[in-house]
Amino acid sequence: MWRTEVWIPVAYGVVASGWIALSDTLLAGAARSVQEQAAWSILKGFCFVAATSVALHAGLRWTLARERGARRLAEASEAVLRAKEERDLAERKRAAEALRESEEKLALAIEAADMGICHAVPFGPLECSPRFREIFGIADGLPINGFETFLRLVHPDDRDRHRSAVLRSLDPSGEATYEDQYRCVRPDGSVRWISARGKVRFADVNGVRQAVRTAGAVLDITERKAMQAQLMQSDRLASVGMLAAGVAHEINNPLAYLIAALDFLDGECKELAQKSPGVSSAELLEALAAAREGAGRVKHVVRDLKTFSRADEERRVQVELRPVIESSINMVFNEIKYRARLVKDYGKTPPVLANEARLGQVCLNLLVNAAQAIPEGRIDENEIRVSTKTDDLGRAVVEVRDSGPGIPPDVLKQVFDPFFTTKPTGVGTGLGLSICHNIVTGLGGEIIVESQLDEGTVFRVVLPAAPPPAEGDAGTEPALMTPSVAHRPRGRVLVVDDEPAICAALKRVLAPEHEVVALTSALEAHSRIARGERFDVILCDLMMPKMTGMELHAALTSLAPEQAARMVLLTGGAFTPVASEFLNRVPNARVEKPFDAASLRALVRGLVA
Repeated sequence: MWRTEVWIPVAYGVVASGWIALSDTLLAGAARSVQEQAAWSILKGFCFVAATSVALHAGLRWTLARERGARRLAEASEAVLRAKEERDLAERKRAAEALRESEEKLALAIEAADMGICHAVPFGPLECSPRFREIFGIADGLPINGFETFLRLVHPDDRDRHRSAVLRSLDPSGEATYEDQYRCVRPDGSVRWISARGKVRFADVNGVRQAVRTAGAVLDITERKAMQAQLMQSDRLASVGMLAAGVAHEINNPLAYLIAALDFLDGECKELAQKSPGVSSAELLEALAAAREGAGRVKHVVRDLKTFSRADEERRVQVELRPVIESSINMVFNEIKYRARLVKDYGKTPPVLANEARLGQVCLNLLVNAAQAIPEGRIDENEIRVSTKTDDLGRAVVEVRDSGPGIPPDVLKQVFDPFFTTKPTGVGTGLGLSICHNIVTGLGGEIIVESQLDEGTVFRVVLPAAPPPAEGDAGTEPALMTPSVAHRPRGRVLVVDDEPAICAALKRVLAPEHEVVALTSALEAHSRIARGERFDVILCDLMMPKMTGMELHAALTSLAPEQAARMVLLTGGAFTPVASEFLNRVPNARVEKPFDAASLRALVRGLVA
């Protein structure tokens, strides 16, 4: 196509040639003289110059206008392209920002969930998040080259089950997911509980449905498992405790009247010996003393059993350490006596603010561990030493030291970890020392372990001293602990117990000083009080059929409040939550079965008006 710069000069040349030819013809025909020819030549030249100038000017303007238009078009096109690029760039920036924000939200959510993430091509190397490596104890940069390599971190007892769960998720006909809980063993030997979930993506490869990528999320649930196990342990202890308290209650009833009868017989024999010096009663008194000693030993065993039956109670009181330790020793001595000599080294300690049953559980666990660290036999060569003292800060210290083989250093740092145990399967749960640690630290104390191979181990429990009681605080059960022994007027005493032998024993103990009415039914007692009878003291059993001592107290609180206030509760062990709550709520004095006759007489004297 012709450009403007070409056709304008061509057109001008054609027109100019035609003009020259025409002008020469006209000049030749019109000129008459030389002067006319010259004038016409000058005119022709002038016209030629003018035409040429006009043509050149028109062509130049045309060219300049065209170039300006082209430039403007180019600039407009460039502006449009630039605007489009800017829009595209802005959209890409917005998309990148949205992606970055979405990734940050996802990362924050994963971090908040405390989850570890991994990705992999099936059976290929694992790509792991930092939290995943932290959970399993995998060093940064250490590759995990495949699923079987990863399975080496899974506890041997759980490995096959977890492998099967993952393989089922890779089955094209399956659900493409897996969920499992298993234990992992870290390189340092520590054991952690893991909750794992996974998802598999499938795709058609050459017409065959195949797994192409897997993703998994793991969560460390060790603490949750430990809490569940401890709750289960507490539930078991509570169940055993309730059973033990029930057994103690059933033992205490006959034991109460047995001891009362032995005390009565002992007194009668001594009185007979004084009245009849010629009668030899030494052998009889010796037999009675032996019987009383045996009954006393049963009483102490039941008392220790009752201490541990209250393991579900969390009420804290001032506790003396020595009786708690002695009760624990009594409970576990059968485990100790065939393994080592037991040495007691009791120094003075302040009372501590604690729950007696929980503290007993700590002592019991430490003593059992010490005993099980020593094999049976060679008793004279082995020793378990229990000692108490007060440290420089005024804290109470209990030490349980054994002469066993000691604990290796790599194991020592894990002894308080939940589920860690070196005992064979079925012997230990790995929770005993963890529970001890939780109990002691919950009391504001600390538990420390020191061990040397072939020299033995010592566990040291340090507890803060209990604060002094507030001024005017009478302590626990002042009526029973500090009874008045001054002579009192003869009173009227009502005894209510469903065991006739208990009623008879209490009547024998109290009848020399008071008028005693003995009933085996709380309903009958309620009826007599409702008819207007009044008593100075009401000794009432806590647990009875048809109407309990608790129900009688509630009824008398409405019917005759002054009689409810004069009730003394007899208990062989509060083995129900309702009974425990009742004893914690009411201020009435109480007497534990089997009772001491002298203390009971002193208590009644103090209550008789």
